Amino acid sequence: MTSEYAVISHKLQQQAKKDWHVAVETIKAQIVSNQRELVPKPPRKPASVSCVYPPGSRQESLLQQMGEYNEDFRAFTLFVRENAKKFLDLNELWNNQQKQNIAKFHKACMDYPLLRRFEDAWPLDTYATMYVDQAHYHQYHAAKSDPVVVPNPGRKSDKSKTLNVTEVSAKISSKRKQTRPQASTLPRIILSSTTPPQKKKQKVVPVVELQRLPRRSSKTSESLEVLKFLRSLKPSQEPLYTTFIEAGVVNQQYLRALAQNAKARTLFLAKLERDGKLKCVQSALLEDGLASTYRCS
Repeated sequence: MTSEYAVISHKLQQQAKKDWHVAVETIKAQIVSNQRELVPKPPRKPASVSCVYPPGSRQESLLQQMGEYNEDFRAFTLFVRENAKKFLDLNELWNNQQKQNIAKFHKACMDYPLLRRFEDAWPLDTYATMYVDQAHYHQYHAAKSDPVVVPNPGRKSDKSKTLNVTEVSAKISSKRKQTRPQASTLPRIILSSTTPPQKKKQKVVPVVELQRLPRRSSKTSESLEVLKFLRSLKPSQEPLYTTFIEAGVVNQQYLRALAQNAKARTLFLAKLERDGKLKCVQSALLEDGLASTYRCS
């Protein structure tokens, strides 16, 4: 009897230890769950969100639901777009993407700090789906508006059907020769066989070179003073007449002003040199000519 009591007491002790361990684990799990409930969590977003709603809509936009500023949201969308271009095929819709590419895309995007604040990474799937589908739509319509002819590999050698420009012109010329009337062709054949072919002389059109005359102002008598001054220089600087008129020196008063104002004269001649309308030697001749002709008068 004592041995049976000993066995029963031993079993009861083992069962009590097991129950005690189970109770301890249950209490620990309850404590951990209570601690998690004390930590504030972001609100779970509705699963029905599938697009960014316009500002005038009653439903909130993706930016408003994420509770972020415009700069942060713009950086987030740029990050998602770059990864979409890198890992996904924008010629296909989101549902037609390969699973391994979507996995790479998720792995690259989940490093973004903004996505860690939301459950199930719903902003990533929402925005990526919208962007990939829109990109596919635009690329499809762009290709549709600008069609590209792609040869069909199933057909046999399309090259045999294509003709060169010379072949087409030869066929057209042969058809034209056949459509001409065949009457009295024998004398022409005899003449062509006896007489050598004569080359047609090309007409020489004389080329007349038009000399560009200097454009004169409406006040011819006053502008002639400028031409007279340029001719008086040794050597003559008559070709500069048009340059002076276009620059605004149209009469003797401007010549006197340049001669009496050294600063204005220097700026004027330097401007013509920079524009390539005047050379250094011509500038020196004009400087001396203005000084000797108008400064003393």
